[in-house]
Amino acid sequence: MRTKKALFLLIDVFSAVTFVYLTVFPERASVPTREALVFCFSSLVPAVFMYGVLSKLIISLPITERLSKVFGTAPIAAFISLLCGAPVGARIALSLYNQGAVSKRYAEYLLSFCVCPSLPFTVGFVGGTLFGSTLIGLKLLLFQVISMLVVSLALKLTLSKEERSAPRGRLQPRKRADLREAISEGAESMISVCACAVFFIVCSSVLKNLFALPPLPEAITKALLEFSSGCAAAAALTRYSLALSAFSLGWCGLSVALQVQTAVGNSLSIRLFLLGRLVSGALMTILAVIFG
Repeated sequence: MRTKKALFLLIDVFSAVTFVYLTVFPERASVPTREALVFCFSSLVPAVFMYGVLSKLIISLPITERLSKVFGTAPIAAFISLLCGAPVGARIALSLYNQGAVSKRYAEYLLSFCVCPSLPFTVGFVGGTLFGSTLIGLKLLLFQVISMLVVSLALKLTLSKEERSAPRGRLQPRKRADLREAISEGAESMISVCACAVFFIVCSSVLKNLFALPPLPEAITKALLEFSSGCAAAAALTRYSLALSAFSLGWCGLSVALQVQTAVGNSLSIRLFLLGRLVSGALMTILAVIFG
């Protein structure tokens, strides 16, 4: 509860400052908003939309439920999150908790590693579009999978013996999605992603103007706020581009924290989620520096 209050207090203060600033300088809202929309529709949507639609078709296949029975919920939830991106993992964790399949603590544990950027985003957009190399995207994806494994194993120690050995839950069965439904849901997800990107790109522009940030601090600010624009800003740097992109993918940004908090409401705490993202961001940065 304290984490939630602190998060929303920070947002309230920043929102008030931003509102006053943009009221005094309205042109500093319109220009970055236009640039953010161009970024979304020229780069982000072409790289991610089709994969988002196809992944929604894949996860509705009957085999998904069967695999959850065999391997357990956590690995399948992590796999689905990799396919679909944030905050799908948060919705899965909440659904399992509401079903009574897992305890509250175990659901919060799932949040720590089952919320992440999607495979298409990491490989297609960051690797293929931003860096011009699918190989770099695959390398970042490998770092992402390693960080998810490390976080899941490390934070499993926070669970009691009974919670670790709890019966395996399984994913809530759902009817198989048809193509029209998948396209509709994909479009809604894409609008949400783009809206977050636009909002936080404008916020980072405000911070840049207020504090006269040079390129590297500006890219770090974007990475802290929203991971897609953070990756784009990192890729444009002459130094530390891969390391900062890795951090941005691992941390996921304040925007995803808000999406997760909205998804779980008051039912689950996001403290383990934030801890998992910090560990993942740090670990992916270290891996990028060593193996980049």
